[in-house]
Amino acid sequence: ILNAGDNLQCFRVNPLNSNQCITGGLENDIKLWDFQNPDKPIFRAKNVPPTELDLRRPINVIDLDFITDSERIVACSAYRDIRVYDPSLSGRRRPVISTTLGDN
Repeated sequence: ILNAGDNLQCFRVNPLNSNQCITGGLENDIKLWDFQNPDKPIFRAKNVPPTELDLRRPINVIDLDFITDSERIVACSAYRDIRVYDPSLSGRRRPVISTTLGDN
């Protein structure tokens, strides 16, 4: 029903709106979908800016979920990144919160 792209690793249905879901994976950044209009995502995340050395940051979403009582989405990557996205902010495709967990 959805063309969520290659290397899909995670999928969640919105517990507050069963017509919506989110997807993500390896080199397949987060997308928010509406099952009633599955032709294109209603939100498509944009990768974070390059590193200080101008290197592209790889995408590997290994888990994601909807934040309870909010329109926000939380995602974690295989590279220890935790990011929060807010699809309700028009034009804002990058995370509103982003952190990387240390080795501790």
